[in-house]
Amino acid sequence: MDKQPATPMTLPGPMVGAWRKTALHFAKKSGSQRNPIPKKAPDAESATSLKGPTDPRHQVQALIKKNIKTIGQIWEVFNQDRQDLSKFLLTTEQASHAYLLGFHLPNAARAMAVLERCLARYPSLPNALVGPTNQIIWSDFACGTGAMAQAITYWLGSLAPTHSAVNMQVNLVDVGTHLLNTAKYLLETQSPHALIKTHKFSLETLRLPGRDTTPERSKYKEIYGVSLGYIWNELAKNPKAKAKMGQLLQSYVSQQRRALVVLLEPATEAMARTIMLWRDQLCEWGYVALYPCPQIKLCPMNLRPKDWCYSEIEWQQPPEAKQLDQLLGSGRHRLATAAYVFASPLLFQDLEPPQKLDQVVVGRPHVVSKPKSDQKGPPPFQYLVCTPQGLKTTQPTQPKGAPPKQKVKTTSADPKTLPPPERPADTFTLRGMLLDEKTSLPSPKPSL
Repeated sequence: MDKQPATPMTLPGPMVGAWRKTALHFAKKSGSQRNPIPKKAPDAESATSLKGPTDPRHQVQALIKKNIKTIGQIWEVFNQDRQDLSKFLLTTEQASHAYLLGFHLPNAARAMAVLERCLARYPSLPNALVGPTNQIIWSDFACGTGAMAQAITYWLGSLAPTHSAVNMQVNLVDVGTHLLNTAKYLLETQSPHALIKTHKFSLETLRLPGRDTTPERSKYKEIYGVSLGYIWNELAKNPKAKAKMGQLLQSYVSQQRRALVVLLEPATEAMARTIMLWRDQLCEWGYVALYPCPQIKLCPMNLRPKDWCYSEIEWQQPPEAKQLDQLLGSGRHRLATAAYVFASPLLFQDLEPPQKLDQVVVGRPHVVSKPKSDQKGPPPFQYLVCTPQGLKTTQPTQPKGAPPKQKVKTTSADPKTLPPPERPADTFTLRGMLLDEKTSLPSPKPSL
């Protein structure tokens, strides 16, 4: 995971407010809201401050309780048979609405955290992406309810003096009508300055969504964006769709276009390693990995079949997210994602060198000596870290004055390797943390 900030990441109020307003809008439209909704729905800015019976938070919490059965079904599909998730969401409007209620905000938080960390590494991104002569043409493929598009749109707006100063066209691509309607309404609520377009087609028939060519928009320097959120695991099993996406991404390089690519996938071993291989493919085409990699060369982790890399995020959950965790018996205050941000060669030329290329903790911690029977703390262990110079190991030290950490058990079959944590699919191990030489790493724990 990335080195955690002093306080958990908080989603901006307008993002949460737009999500609440969208949830209430489609509940009212489908007639699934028992409590009356004010005739004039609150805007995104005020939706986080109202109190009393018309408080959007209370109304959304009531919706979550009413839809908890469907949310739970999606949860089961998500954790057991993930490839069927997109099919499940296409069945009914209720399924799309339940996904918005139960899973949209954590996905938006993952995307926002990754973008903010990328910005911390490359402070020159605002100058390269936004400006009076720039037009951003962003395409969010398999957009779902628009979590990634929402985070990216808000983040791009925050790079400018005002959100309305950004000339932006957002293409939402999906095969589900209900999902597209939901995503479009949400983005228009949050970012009325952006031009939001929907495109209903599958990735097997992928075509580059056209840009707006009206006279007032055709005079700008074009910057293209592509986001793929939790879809590459499906593309990897679909050669035709994978080839189409590859052609699109290669075209930005061959046509010498400025392009930013954001990929988010689950942090499980199989899916994270799949996206690690794809990361090397993009680099071979000419893209530069801005995040999370401390080096722009091919990933050395791909030579180690038992290790993988991802980012971990601590976030301040809105009340609805805490309520949902209680109802589902889950714990999503800590999120994880296998995430990458790439720049095309031409866009990378517009960036100044990063302020700092940190080390990234990767792989499992390894015990370096067998624990003694009377040992109070954990046994000495090492982390594998990825650095700008390549892979190396580091042995963290116990901070002075810190209490003894939890004792760690080792397997009898292999006492030199800590056992993999046994945990629900939505909680994650310590891996992919950015650190500097002064960082004291926590001791590994068998579970969280």
